[in-house]
Amino acid sequence: MVNLTVDVKEQAGPDIVFDCPACGERNVAGHTSENIETGKLLHFIPVLQLRHSWVTCSRCGRKFASTLPLSQLAGADPAVLQRAIRYRAGGAGIAMAIIALLTCLVPGLGLVTSGIALWLVRGTDGWPKKVGVLAMVVSVALAVCVVLLFAMDHFGA
Repeated sequence: MVNLTVDVKEQAGPDIVFDCPACGERNVAGHTSENIETGKLLHFIPVLQLRHSWVTCSRCGRKFASTLPLSQLAGADPAVLQRAIRYRAGGAGIAMAIIALLTCLVPGLGLVTSGIALWLVRGTDGWPKKVGVLAMVVSVALAVCVVLLFAMDHFGA
C-alpha cells in the first residue's frame, strides 16, 4: 500500500488596490493570500506542489483566483491585476465546456473532456463552470453505471 499525504500551508499577503469584477467597485482594497499544497509520499518525500493565489474583495467578500503568485501581486500594475484575476471563463474554457457537455454521454471521453473543461474554468464564475460541473456529474454517473453493468455481466450477478 502506498501512503500519500498532503500538507497545506496558507500564507496571508499584503493588501492591494484593484477593481472588483463582481461588485464593480473601483479602487477597492483586496486581501491577498496563497495556499501551497505539497503532496508527499510516505509523509516526507515531496512529489507534487501546487500553489494557489487568491484576492478577496473587502467590499463584497468575493474570493478570486489569481494567475500571479503572491510575491508579484503587491507591486503589480492595475492593468496587470485585472488580467491576472480570474472571474470570467476565457474562450478555450467556454469551448471546452460545450465540448464536455456534448461528449459527456461517451464513457471515458466524457470524463476527460469535462475534466479539462473544469481545469480551464477553475476560479471563474458563470455558465461555463456550471456546464462543466454538469458534464462531469453526468460523465461520472455514466462511468459508474458502465462499471456496475460490466461487473454484473462479468461476475454473473
